[in-house]
Amino acid sequence: MPKETPHAHTKEDFKELELAVKTTKEIVIKFIEVDKISPASFPDVFNTIFETVCRAVKSPTGRSQA
Repeated sequence: MPKETPHAHTKEDFKELELAVKTTKEIVIKFIEVDKISPASFPDVFNTIFETVCRAVKSPTGRSQA
């Protein structure tokens, strides 16, 4: 079953989602630079990092609820 993708309903939601995508991109780029991510694992790794970033953004303490 596919995981639900976050949707932006308000301008604030859109900004949060945009920030999460940009943050995920920067983290993934760093992992690629240090050879921790291969092209084959990119989609799974990106999704995992994105979900973690989204949870952290939504958490009242700013910490991931993993």
